[in-house]
Order: sequence, then structure tokens, then C-alpha cells
Amino acid sequence: AYLSMSLGEEVHKTEIIKKKENPEWNEHVEFPVLDTTDVLKVVLFDWEMTSSHRSVGELTIKISEVVQLKTMDKIFEFKTPDGSAILQGKHGDTAVLHMTLSYEEKNDAELEALQKEMEELERQKKEKEAAVGEAEAAIEDAKDTLRVKPPFKIKVNVKGLRHLPKMDTFGKCDGYVIVQCGDQKQQTNKVKSNYDPDFDETFEFNVTKSSQSLSIKVMDWESSGKDEEVGSNQIQVGKLMAGTADHELTLIGTKNQDVVIGADKQK
Repeated sequence: AYLSMSLGEEVHKTEIIKKKENPEWNEHVEFPVLDTTDVLKVVLFDWEMTSSHRSVGELTIKISEVVQLKTMDKIFEFKTPDGSAILQGKHGDTAVLHMTLSYEEKNDAELEALQKEMEELERQKKEKEAAVGEAEAAIEDAKDTLRVKPPFKIKVNVKGLRHLPKMDTFGKCDGYVIVQCGDQKQQTNKVKSNYDPDFDETFEFNVTKSSQSLSIKVMDWESSGKDEEVGSNQIQVGKLMAGTADHELTLIGTKNQDVVIGADKQK
């Protein structure tokens, strides 16, 4: 576990203590107080090695109370976002944090210097944000220059499919691909009983509007009855840049809008 403490723009994190129900940090942290109406926010995290760290609970402390008392030694309860107490450990004890807080007034010169430092940091932050915004705008301008303006023609080469799901009771998947742009529709040949069929078939489409998309639909052929849709996806072709580009699309199921998982449990 570790703590993340924030006051205004300042954020401090404690060291990570592993595999202890009752961790002790004994760390000293200082925060500049520019507004006594602020609150100190403390979030308790459960550290994870292979995934995002999980927020266990949080608490807030009014700075005005610390200023009034000068020194505060207190046990605070962690709460969930909905305000419920957090029960931890074998006995279901309430998760708490023991903290000592003290407020020390700075003289006018120190406060003025601190204020100037904060203002300079804020100025630098705004300059960086402005620079990032200008760079992103320049990139978009460059892309607009490279984009082909409709009308134009595109060639689409359908190379193959991978990780198809089992669609038939007594077989694998008899897949084929339907490619559509506007009212233009073409399809590949079907490949029977194959989870990873190759096609290498090329189609040509006319693009007349920048809002047009290329619809890719994967179907399972049925010898009797209606063919069943496996999944689909699309590419916005009206804003393509000149040249050749490879696209690897993940199939999305029609009914539940989930990613289609193949017979080999892969996407």
C-alpha cells in the first residue's frame, strides 16, 4: 500500500509498503498553504505489479482546522467514494490513518517568495501546454496537406482473417468478407472450415465525400439458411492520406458490441 497526498497543485506519495495489513510510514511531508479554505486529500492505494494501482479509499482534512489548532494528532477514517466505511483485515476492522499535522506561519518575505515561485511554476505550465497545443495543431495541418481531397479512388486489398470463432456445430467457420463504401459493395470468396483464412483479393471503390467510411463485415457462410454475421468494423476513408497503409481491424460483434473472441481465445 501507499498514500497519495495532495493540496492544491502539490502532490506527494509515500513509499510502497508490501504485504502488511498495518503499514507504518513515519514520513515527513511539507505543503505550502496558499489558501486556508483548501483541503488536504489523502488517497490510499493498493499497489499492483502488473496492472493499475487500485484506490482503496480516501479522506479529506480541512486546512482551516489545522490552522486553528496549530497542531493536530488524530486518527482519520478512510471512506469509499459513496461515503461508506472501509472494512479491512481478518476481523473487518475499519481502515484508518494516524496522522500528525502542524501549521507553521511564514513571514511576509517567505510568503511573497513562495507566491512568486508558485506563479512562475504556473506560468511555465501554461507555456508548455501552449507549446503542446501548437505542435498538435501543426501536426494536424501537415496531415490536412497530405490528405487526398474527394473525389478519388481507393484500392482495398483484403489479405485475410485471423482468430475466427467457431460458428458451426460440426465444423469451424466458413468465412468471407463484405467490403462496402457508400452504395458500392464487393465481397471475397468464401473459405470453408478455416479459422485463419487467406484471401489476397483486391477491390476498387470511388470516394466522393470526406465523411465516407469503408465498412468491413465478416460473414459465416451457411449451406442452408441465412449467412451469419461474425463481426464488423470500419475505416473512415474520406480523410485518408496519400500512399499505402496497412490496417489491422478488430472485429466487433453486432449483438453485444463486444470484441469477437476466436476459437483459440484470441482477439
